[in-house]
Amino acid sequence: MIAATGARPAGEAGRRSARDISRSLLALTLPRIVELLLVTAIPAMLVAQRGLPPIRVVLVTLAAGALAAGSANTINCYIDRRTGAVGRRIARLPPTGNGKLPVIKPAETLAFGIVLGAAATVLLGLLANWLSAALVDAAILLFAFICTLRLKRGSPSGFVIGGAVGCFPVLVGWSAVTGTLSFQATAAAAD
Repeated sequence: MIAATGARPAGEAGRRSARDISRSLLALTLPRIVELLLVTAIPAMLVAQRGLPPIRVVLVTLAAGALAAGSANTINCYIDRRTGAVGRRIARLPPTGNGKLPVIKPAETLAFGIVLGAAATVLLGLLANWLSAALVDAAILLFAFICTLRLKRGSPSGFVIGGAVGCFPVLVGWSAVTGTLSFQATAAAAD
C-alpha cells in the first residue's frame, strides 16, 4: 500500500489532507481481514463464559483485537512494500498516490503499525488482563516478523504458521474472559 515509486500525480505533491491520510492508514490495516479475525473471538468468549460475558470485556477484547490485527497487517505491508508480487499487489491498493488517496510514507506506516500494537497491548492489559495482552503481542510478532520476514521469503511453511496466527483471536477471546488458557481453549483454536 506504500507506493513503490513514491510518485504522486501531478499537482498532488505536498497536499495530504487529514481525511485522506486517515483513510489511507485505515486501508493499511486491511479491515476485511480484521473483521474475519474478530468473528472468531466472539464464540470463544461465549464458550469460555458459558453464556454472555460482560459487555465491557467483549468490547475491550474486540477493540484491542482490531488494533492488534491492524498492527500486524500494517507492519506486514511495511515489510512487504518492495517484494515482487506482493509489491505489485500493494501498489494497486488505494494509498499509493493513484489520485484517490495520498502516498503513505514507509516511516509513517511503520510508526502507525507500532502505535496500533502498543494500543492493543495497553488496552487489553489494563482493561482485561495481561495474559490476553501478551497473546496479542505474540500474534503480532509471529505474523509480522516470523511469517513475513523469515518464512514467507523462502519457505512454504509460512502459510502454515500464518494460519496458526489465525488461531490467536480464539485464545485472546478465551483468556480475556477467563484470565487463563486451558486445553479447551487450545482445542477450540485448533478447530
